[in-house]
Amino acid sequence: MLGLAIAAEERQLRALAELDLAAESLHTLARDYRAFLAEHLLWMRSHVPVTQQSFAALPVVLGELLRPSNWLLVAQTLGDGLADAWTWWGGLIAVALLLAFDRTLRRRIRATAEPLRRARTDRFGYTLWAILWTLLLALLGLILTGTPGPEPFPYVVGEALLRLAPGLYYLRAFRLMCMTGGVAEVHFRWRSDTVRGLARYLDAAIWTLIPLGFVAAAVSPLGEVQASTLGRLALTGATLGFALLLAGALHPRRGVVREALTATPGGVANRMRHVWYPLAVAVPLALAVLTLAGFQYTAGALFHLWLGQFWLLLGLVVLQQAIVRWLLVTRRQLALRQGLERRARREAQQEAAAAGEGSVPTAPGAGIPADVDDAALDLVALDGQTRRLVNALLVVGGGVGLRALWSDVLPALNVLERIPLWSAGTAMDGVTHTLPITLADLASILVIVAVAVISIRHLPALLEILLLKNTGIGAGGRYAITALTRYTITALAVLSVAGRLGFAWHQVQWLVAALGVGIGFGLQEIVANFISGLIILFERPVRVGDTVTIGEQTGVVSRIEIRATTIRTRDQRELLVPNKQLITGEVINWTLSDQINRGEILVSIDYGSDTETALRILREVAAADPRVMTDPAPVVTATDFGERGLDLMLRFFLPTVANRLQIRGELINAIDARLRVVGIPIALPRRDMRLRDGESDASGVAPAAFIPPAATIQSQTTGSS
Repeated sequence: MLGLAIAAEERQLRALAELDLAAESLHTLARDYRAFLAEHLLWMRSHVPVTQQSFAALPVVLGELLRPSNWLLVAQTLGDGLADAWTWWGGLIAVALLLAFDRTLRRRIRATAEPLRRARTDRFGYTLWAILWTLLLALLGLILTGTPGPEPFPYVVGEALLRLAPGLYYLRAFRLMCMTGGVAEVHFRWRSDTVRGLARYLDAAIWTLIPLGFVAAAVSPLGEVQASTLGRLALTGATLGFALLLAGALHPRRGVVREALTATPGGVANRMRHVWYPLAVAVPLALAVLTLAGFQYTAGALFHLWLGQFWLLLGLVVLQQAIVRWLLVTRRQLALRQGLERRARREAQQEAAAAGEGSVPTAPGAGIPADVDDAALDLVALDGQTRRLVNALLVVGGGVGLRALWSDVLPALNVLERIPLWSAGTAMDGVTHTLPITLADLASILVIVAVAVISIRHLPALLEILLLKNTGIGAGGRYAITALTRYTITALAVLSVAGRLGFAWHQVQWLVAALGVGIGFGLQEIVANFISGLIILFERPVRVGDTVTIGEQTGVVSRIEIRATTIRTRDQRELLVPNKQLITGEVINWTLSDQINRGEILVSIDYGSDTETALRILREVAAADPRVMTDPAPVVTATDFGERGLDLMLRFFLPTVANRLQIRGELINAIDARLRVVGIPIALPRRDMRLRDGESDASGVAPAAFIPPAATIQSQTTGSS
């Protein structure tokens, strides 16, 4: 008996092992089959072309869709589901309450139009109104799909409702945002005609695309005939209708985006309007053609993704406008607070002055301008760096959203790996292999280049803003970091593209060696300037924002590029200096370690003047100017017995080079005025000129005959002080 039990246990273990192996094989097979379908199903024709399709069964399909018994079955299924699912009653009650308070919510939306209300109240009403539609449709769809039954019609109706719920949610949300006196018009400050036009297009989309989409989603699962006839026509109508709506709404000259494009003529959207507008209209038209050609599943999947991208774009626009609105409200509150503080200080000064003079105090706030907040605020008032940071974060969020939307379709792009364009030979371990360059590699190269360009444009700016907000790094250090980031992104992009094209290091090393020889002979200056630019970025003897003097030119460093450094001179001209000259030549950097600089003023007074009074005046003028530093203190001294008079020198120090010439000029004017008051004249150059008549002098040149004889003239000319 024991032996039989052991044998039975061994048979059971073997059966369990075989069952486990079979289950693992089935799981692997299902996974491979799922991957195969994800890769190939999008490229397969689901129906015959429309030219080969017979629409004789179309009346029968319409009758089945509109049959009252089917909809009674839907109502019965829904009632059974509600009877068993008591948890849904709370949701239905909430939806009913929201519907009952529709007008109240609209009034509350319009009531938030006061200029000083917080931005978070701007979005309360329309969000609730949009949520109620989603709850209603999603609630019905979940009940219908969650209740099993012998008939498929209630189930497909529930699936259709679930698929349409997000689209209707977004459309209703944006439509309520564009109502008269709503968020878009009052809070986002969009033009009234733009809001009205956008509302018309949204209404047209709600009343055309939603019914067509419901028919296509509900009919297609019922059978081959239903999908190829009524389902095909409904999907074609939805894609064509969407193309027409986009063609009217996004037209750069007549659409709702006209004002936005006109406001930013140099923006990316305006410059690329000849690309994105035809693409936005052509994609739905192409999907309609695919539907008529028999690729109905492909067209439906891509149309769903295209709608998802459209909702994502609208959501990012609303989010950006909401953030801008919040920034405006914050700026308004800060301006109001500063205005109130200035008013309080001014009233206190007026009361103190009135009390000191014994006069009647003036009324509080009299003669004071209106509050700063009463002025109309515009987007120009926002900080540019904050706006760039917000836009960069939205671009990153948009990229993440697009990646999430296309995650289910990306496996279908593996078919591009089977389309070779050319071959590249590569050697591994002494054996030459042929590496095909496929269409997928070309597509990945385009993606790499696009990502690199976007990163070079936006990532350094974002990095600079983060460094500015969170660290104490100066402008020069931030510029060096961002410039090195650009170089690194460019190098990585070049290496990635070269790898995709099949280039290996052993294939290009001879080319690099040849280029090195060529560089040594013909491009050495360019390479020297490039290396000098890297030295400048790392060693930082010259930084962006520094005031430098090169030869006779003085200006502020504005950019450090690969070949040359740009210096903006005082006459607002841009001087391009090769980087090599900044490393090997003599450069005066006025702001390398600090910005303290010394100024000198030379004053010559007549001999016999009151020297002590003149020196005291120079000291008092320097001490009276708050821009002149006291540590180091100004130095006033007599320097020399000059040919014009006694030379006095004022040496002073300034904390910054900004307005250096202006400060020096104001000091000179003040010194001249004070010396005139006390009667000390500024010494002028003196020259004695003797004119003699007679024979020629030692040089052999005879004087002019008409000069008066034996005339002695003493002339006094004016020179600079």
